[in-house]
Amino acid sequence: MFAAIAVIGAFFSSAFARFVLGFLALKVLFIALTVTVLPIVLNNVFHSMIEKSMDFMTANTSMIESPLTYQASGLMAYFVDSLFLPECLAMTLSALSVRFSLRVMRII
Repeated sequence: MFAAIAVIGAFFSSAFARFVLGFLALKVLFIALTVTVLPIVLNNVFHSMIEKSMDFMTANTSMIESPLTYQASGLMAYFVDSLFLPECLAMTLSALSVRFSLRVMRII
């Protein structure tokens, strides 16, 4: 009788352990994909949106004598490069995506 109870207990504990390990593995996979894939997808989406809007603005403002859009060149490009603004923006957006993914997974 004791052996039967031990076998049933071992079965339920191993099933519970497999469920917990599967759940943790799925969470780790989702977090890893969110941290690695989400910034790339968002970068591509934002890049295409900005490119389309810049093309639209350039096409519609070609008749105006003073352009409304500016390229980062000359002194402005020097300041952007010396202040590491693209790297700071990338780090900030990465931190926000990690925080968002952890909040979605209800870890924090």
